[in-house]
Amino acid sequence: MSASAKLRKLLADPAGVTRRVLRRLLHPEGVPYEPASYWAERHATCGFDPRGVGRIDTATADNEEMVREGNAAMRALWRREGIAASAISLLDVGCGQGHHAQNFADEGGTRYTGVDITDVLFPRLRARFPGFRFERVDASREPLPGEHDVIVMVNVAEHIVDADLFAFAMDNVRTHLSAGGLFIVTVPEGPPPAARAAHWAYWPLEALLPHFPGYTATAPTPFWDKSVVVLRPR
Repeated sequence: MSASAKLRKLLADPAGVTRRVLRRLLHPEGVPYEPASYWAERHATCGFDPRGVGRIDTATADNEEMVREGNAAMRALWRREGIAASAISLLDVGCGQGHHAQNFADEGGTRYTGVDITDVLFPRLRARFPGFRFERVDASREPLPGEHDVIVMVNVAEHIVDADLFAFAMDNVRTHLSAGGLFIVTVPEGPPPAARAAHWAYWPLEALLPHFPGYTATAPTPFWDKSVVVLRPR
């Protein structure tokens, strides 16, 4: 990484850069990734700054633009797929800062459940969306609540780095879809990178489909630095 790129990262997230440097000094062999504590710390640090769910080493303004574009793309996808928010139950797996909760509310939806591996942001989310339900659930280890017409898992699957836990999460989603339910999920674009962060894994669409027999996937639609697909029963 160039000196200018390192400087940009430092200016964008000085506290985070300092923590990561200290961790590397304390754990030269690599800091183990423990999802619950990693995301609890990241959300506690960032709050509702979009870097918390976006690119931590990129400026807040750039992340805000990425969120705006992603929200518009998601709502356009709902309309294209004929998803009427007011008529469905939505489960948002990895609800984070509530971007999909806001989209759902703006589209007239009322039956929303958001789950996340950490409840750090839940007090403010419950205040913003008093009619919505938020639960702390690790979808890779614990059963999801209820049965839903649409399940959204956006920018989440790639953070399940263990193959067995990934398989559990996909089967978990399938068994909590209602008859005819849709699964909206992000998948990576292109081949796997040569190197990756400890909290990131490469799960292309081909890794998801075996867990959804009898389902078909739409063509990928660009979303952030990935693609989003919709899995629906044939």
